[in-house]
Amino acid sequence: MDLYASATVVTAYMAGIGLGAHLSVSLPYPWGHSPLTYALLQGVIGSFGIVSVPLFHSTQPLLAGLHELFFSNSSLFLLLRFLVVFGLMLLPATLMGMTLPILARVGQDRSRAGFARWAGLLYGVNTVGAVAGTLVAGFCLIPWLGLDATCRWAGIAVLAVGGAVLWYGRRLLGKAKREVPPTAMATAGPGASREMAWPPWAVSLPFMLSGMAALIFEMDWFRLLAQIIGPSVHAFSVTLAVYLLGIGLGSLLAAATVRRISNPRAALGLGLAYVALAALGTRLYINELPLLYGRLFLWLSSDSFTIRILLIQAAAAALAIIPVTLGLGFLFPLATRACSAGTNPGTDVNDSHVGGLLFLNTLGGGVGCLLAGFGLLPRLGVSGTLAIT
Repeated sequence: MDLYASATVVTAYMAGIGLGAHLSVSLPYPWGHSPLTYALLQGVIGSFGIVSVPLFHSTQPLLAGLHELFFSNSSLFLLLRFLVVFGLMLLPATLMGMTLPILARVGQDRSRAGFARWAGLLYGVNTVGAVAGTLVAGFCLIPWLGLDATCRWAGIAVLAVGGAVLWYGRRLLGKAKREVPPTAMATAGPGASREMAWPPWAVSLPFMLSGMAALIFEMDWFRLLAQIIGPSVHAFSVTLAVYLLGIGLGSLLAAATVRRISNPRAALGLGLAYVALAALGTRLYINELPLLYGRLFLWLSSDSFTIRILLIQAAAAALAIIPVTLGLGFLFPLATRACSAGTNPGTDVNDSHVGGLLFLNTLGGGVGCLLAGFGLLPRLGVSGTLAIT
């Protein structure tokens, strides 16, 4: 997959995820807080997965015609191809974007620290699960079954998950209807201590920009590592798995410590500073990665494809990616906690923060992917893009 195709797919996916997170905020109670809603969403997502490959193949005559019609204007063809892919991916990606905020609202701990911990735990577990899916698809399902069968079986698996949640969640729906909807903020008592309230954009804007940076970094690393370890499906799977693993572990680490952070906004600022310094720090040795990879390859590998080659590829990817992605994953629970830092210590949180933050983060990610794929990388290269980001 070339740079423009990667940017097209990732941008369309991120746009749908962000739109879904935004729409999840407007779901009426109790549907926005029910595992039953999550099960129904998974059912539609699984159904799309089953028919996705034939659906994408059906666009080949359209794309071939557009390419022939606008052969002399490559920019216009890229735009039209983007719109076709965007239209096909919008619905399932939007539904995927709604699932995490809905699950986050199912948590019972409504305190601001407890809710941030629960949201970070879900985000981390979800991302680590994506690591497993990436590796299983890249190394087992696609090579053994092919792309079409892999998507069908993945869709069936998602349907099974939705069915299991539906079976378990039906008895919870009646309870959810009898409960009073959680309030965004309780009335402060006369003696309650309060932190200085910040306007929402003071937290949301940095988190949106961090999402932009995360996708620019991702495209940058894919370009770098494709030149080092090759553009094969195995190399792509390893790179993506390492990227997601760093974000997932960072979020799980934040979920374990967010309760003990007394000033989440200061911690959020320090987290952003760490991401910037870690990214700049990797520039000190990225030019040495090809040499290091070559030495490890000659030392540990053999003529045939072995697990040692995958470990060498993962080590090269980890050196470039993990220092930054640990910090990126740490930011989501901190941002969730920081959004409610102006409320009273015992006050219930506004759980729409999760959907709003994910929307802004993925919106920034989509913009970052477009900037990287169509602007920064072609003009500045890997090192220049990393530096300016």
